[in-house]
This record gives sequence, C-alpha cells and structure tokens, in this order.
Amino acid sequence: CDAPTGRAFLTDATEAQREFFWKLPTVALHYVLTGDKRSFDRTLEFMKVLLELEHWETTREEDSGMGAANVMVGAALAYDWTCKDLPPKFRLAFRRKLILQAERMIANGHQKGCPGTHYWQNDPLNNHRFHRDAGLTLCVLAAHEGGADTEGLLRKTIEELKFVHKWLPPDGTSHESPSYMPFGYQYLVMAFDAADRCLGTNLLGHRFFKNAALFRIHSLTPGLTNVFRYGDTGGGPGFYNNYVLKLCGEHKLADVQAAAMKAYEADNSFFEYGWFSLLWYDPSLKNGSIENLPKSALYPDLGVVTLRDGWEADDVGMMFKSGPYGGYTMCKYLRRGGGDYVNVAHDDPDANMFEIYTHGATVAMDDGYAERKLTSSHNTILVDGKGQRGEGDEWTQPVSNMDDRGRIVTFVPESLAPGFEATGFESEGVLPGFYEGDEDCVALGYYVD
Repeated sequence: CDAPTGRAFLTDATEAQREFFWKLPTVALHYVLTGDKRSFDRTLEFMKVLLELEHWETTREEDSGMGAANVMVGAALAYDWTCKDLPPKFRLAFRRKLILQAERMIANGHQKGCPGTHYWQNDPLNNHRFHRDAGLTLCVLAAHEGGADTEGLLRKTIEELKFVHKWLPPDGTSHESPSYMPFGYQYLVMAFDAADRCLGTNLLGHRFFKNAALFRIHSLTPGLTNVFRYGDTGGGPGFYNNYVLKLCGEHKLADVQAAAMKAYEADNSFFEYGWFSLLWYDPSLKNGSIENLPKSALYPDLGVVTLRDGWEADDVGMMFKSGPYGGYTMCKYLRRGGGDYVNVAHDDPDANMFEIYTHGATVAMDDGYAERKLTSSHNTILVDGKGQRGEGDEWTQPVSNMDDRGRIVTFVPESLAPGFEATGFESEGVLPGFYEGDEDCVALGYYVD
C-alpha cells in the first residue's frame, strides 16, 4: 500500500481504482484501527500525491469519469479518518481540494460539462453513476463543516441521491448482470451508508436493499461459486459482495448473512477487498442458516425466477428470465418523461431464456459477455428465424416500448414462507401491486395479464 510513483491512474480507471479505492482506504483504516505510525505516513504520501495534482482524471471526462470517482472515494476516506492528525495547513488545503473535485464532478459529470455521449447522466440505474455518486457523496460529507462554502454542494448531492433512490427497482435486481450488480451496488451502498450516517436519512431502509441482498444469494448457482447468467456476465459472482454484509446488518437478515458467509467459505474472493468487511460485517447476526431461505423466488421487476433443489454443488438449479430491457422500473422512468435514453448496453435480447445447472456444471448456459448480442445466443426461441428487437450490436440500445416484450404470466411457488400469500395484480408495467402488503420481502405471486 505504497503511494503510486507513476500517474497512470489519471487516464486508466482500473489503475485509479487499484491505487485509491483498494490501497489507500486499506492503509488508512489500518492506521485508524492500530495507530501504526508507518500506516499514517503512507496515507499521508497518498494524499500528498493528490494534493499536488491539478486534476484527478485527465481523460475526455475530465475529473468526472470512473477514475476520478474512485480517487475521490479514497481521498475522502483518508481525509476523514486522519483529519485530526493532519498538519493544519495541509488539512485546510486538502479539504479545499475535496470541495473543488466535488464541484468538478457535478459540473463536468452530472451537469454534462464535458463532451461525450453522456451515457449515464439520464439513467438513474447505471453502475457508472453509482461510482460517481460515491465519490461525490464522500467528498462532500468529509469536507462539509456546516459553512456556506459547502451548503450548495451538499444540497445538490442530496438531490442526486434522492433521484437515484426514487428509481431503485423494489425487487433489488440489476438489469445489467449478476457481475455488474456488485460492481455498482458496492458504491451505491457506500454513498447511501455515508448519507444515512452523517445526515440522518434512511436511504438504506428502501426495500430494494433488503431484496438486493437476497437476490445476490438467489443469483448464485448451487455450490455458490458461480452465477446464473444474464446480460453481460463476466464469470462468477465477482469480488465486491461486501455490500451484502451491510444490507444484512441494516435489515437483520441473519439467514442471508449466513448464506453469504457460506459463499465466502466456498470461494474467499467473494469478499475480496477486506476493508469493506471490517466496516460492514455485523457479528450480532447469529443462528442464521442458508437452509431457511426459500429455494424458489420470483423477482418481478426484471422478470427472473430461480429454482433449486438445494444449495450444495451436487444439487440442481434453474433460472428463467422473461422481462423488458432495463426492467419495469426503468421502463416506467422512461414512460414518465425520464428522457429518451437510458443505458441498457449490458442487457441482452433474451426474453424467455433459461439456464440449467446440475451436479457441478451449467449444462444450459447463457453466452455471458458477448461481442455481438443475438437472440440465437440464448436459450430461447426465434420466430421465423428472426430474433428479438434490439439485437445485433455490441451494446444494446433502447428501443421503443421496451416493456412490450416477453413477461412472466404465472408463477406458482412450490411452498410459501409463513406470512406470504400469492398475489394477483394489474399493472402499467412496473408491477406496483406485487409488493403491496409485504414490502419487506421478495413477493411470491402471479401476474394477471
């Protein structure tokens, strides 16, 4: 965890993530927990590098891209955790730098000051937006001391968080894929956790977050080392699943936390970056068991059903998916004037697609991260040799009436947990009635077309 000697992170977002999202918070938190002087000195060296730079990203998205967002996270945490021990002049200068970078993120990013396609600014559910919101939120909260110099920034940050919060799908799913879900949700949870802690909000109380923790478990194949694929899935469950621990603690999900720990035992890369776990693991959640979780579940916003005999590697599992690009909440956002563009680049033309896992292997598999998105690459049907609307490109683009696609008509679970009842409803597409009467859990029911 030594400060970088080169400046590749200014143009390489992964390098920025590596240096300032993984390394810097690790060494800074080590100082907080142990008081180790060497860790403080290393943290200070990272901060000196940043203070000497005019910009934290020099790509086309100057100071507003993915790289800048990850640098901002590490910078804000390091400042907040070491603030009382920093030399006064350095502390003042670094605080001003945090404010400046937050202003640039809003002006160049959220307000579209930089040239480009603006692929995330109109989209409340894009994982790239979550990265930027985490950097923005942490910088503003770390620098805010109640004065007028940050009041406007704080107001704009709260407006941004409320906007994203409003359009979170109630079932906790990510339309981009089981791989992009943790890559984005880790940052989303970080931003909302910081806001709740500092501002007294209850953003993490949204039912989305309770269901997101359960969906992470249901998205795993038996054996818990791989995932049921849809969208741009890059392999297994990814390395950023620490957010599940925070959500389990927030919503007292002892069984889900037990399942997450079982996934960690099966593959310790499930919680790859340890500093998150140190902050978010709740040791008071005891006596949970993965066996208490339902083995079948419908996630209606995305149109996904998962079924399994059990959780062990030699069990059988299945996923079925039939829903719109972006999910029903995203389609509702468009229908209500949210703009003419949302980012569904990672979605696939895969309505009526299924996957089957049995005895250690996926025997009917989705194509994963494809260079060209074709219906014929999925376990579904063609009609007169033709695929679904929106196919053919490397990145899926929005189409008109995105929610007018295949949909799940009926779902009858084998058994219902205590307190659940099958629910019939009518809907304009977002399926609001599906959650009525039981906002705390993933509802089990059927759709009446």
